[in-house]
This record gives sequence, structure tokens and C-alpha cells, in this order.
Amino acid sequence: MGNRKILTLGLFTIIGFPLAAFVINYFFSSKSFWDIFISKQGILNELLIGICLGILLGLFAWRIIKLKVLKPVREKYQDVIGSLRMNIGTIIVVSICAGVGEEILFRGILQSYFGIWVTAVGFVAIHGYLNPLDWRISIYGAYMTAAIVIIGYLDQLYGLTSAMLAHTMIDIILFLKLTRDYPNKTLLAEKEQLSEHSQSPFQTTN
Repeated sequence: MGNRKILTLGLFTIIGFPLAAFVINYFFSSKSFWDIFISKQGILNELLIGICLGILLGLFAWRIIKLKVLKPVREKYQDVIGSLRMNIGTIIVVSICAGVGEEILFRGILQSYFGIWVTAVGFVAIHGYLNPLDWRISIYGAYMTAAIVIIGYLDQLYGLTSAMLAHTMIDIILFLKLTRDYPNKTLLAEKEQLSEHSQSPFQTTN
């Protein structure tokens, strides 16, 4: 999948999800849709707390997925994300699209109906991180649920902008890490394959 197709999916997220949020709010709420964007602590505070907390949550998410026990999970997502070969520009744009689009729908609208915890669990489950048949991915899913709960409270205490920024920073960090490590993994596999082919068929081991 080329960068252009990935950007198209990102644009669908940043347009489609807010549109769904607008429709839900129109039919089921008496409040203005635009009220969800009102800052509770001032926009500068939202920017600061959103970026800083997002970086911390993203880095800790990477530490979790780097655990030895989660190696199969990490390699799975390295194959998926790394093979896309996204450049830095694409990573930033796609992360913004996901952070803005998904947060408007989930934290901006759905959270007001289902609460922070139910919305967080549903959000993580939809992304496939909570799987009773795969305990490894569920370990990562448990952390992501806690991270999304924190983002939910961030929206509640500071405003939706802080939640969108935190989500965006998490995605940027994870995409960068998975993309950066993918060439190393590919190169290592190629070296191992070359080493196996270069061995003499008459070579024996003690």
C-alpha cells in the first residue's frame, strides 16, 4: 500500500468519524455539536498537557510492546506497519487524522453516553487489542485501555483538544518506532538467510 492510499484512509478517518459524531449528536443530543470543543482549562494548558502526556503514554506503550514476552505481537505489527514504508510526513498526517477523527467520535460524543471506562474498553476492543484467544495482545490491550481511560479523563478535565493531541502523539511515536525497527529486522533476516545458503552442504557440526 503506497503512501497516497494510506493518506486517503487517513482523510476518510478525519472526515468520516466527525461526520458520524455530528449525526449522532444531532439526533440524540440537545447540545450543540461545537460545544465538545470548548476548552475547560485554556487552550495553552490543553496543548501542553496533551502533548506531554501523549509522549509519556506513547513511550511507555513502546516499552510494553518491547517486552520479551510480547515479541510475537511486536513482530506482527512491525510486519504490518513497517511494510507500509511510511515516510515521516505520512506518519504525522495519518496520526493527526486518527487522533482528531477518532477522538471527536469516541471522547467527544460516545463518552458522554457510555462513560469513560466503557468507551475506552470498546475503543481498544474495536482496534483488536483485547482478544480472549490471544493473551499476549491482551496484555498490550490492557495497557492501551488504561492509556485511553487517562485520555478520557484528560478530555473531561481539560478538553477535547488535549485528548486529540495525546492520541496523536501516541500514534506518531509508535509508528516511528515500528517503522524504524522494520529495516533492521529485515536486514537481520536477510543476513541469516544468506548465512544459511553460504554454508557448505558437506559442513558438519559437532
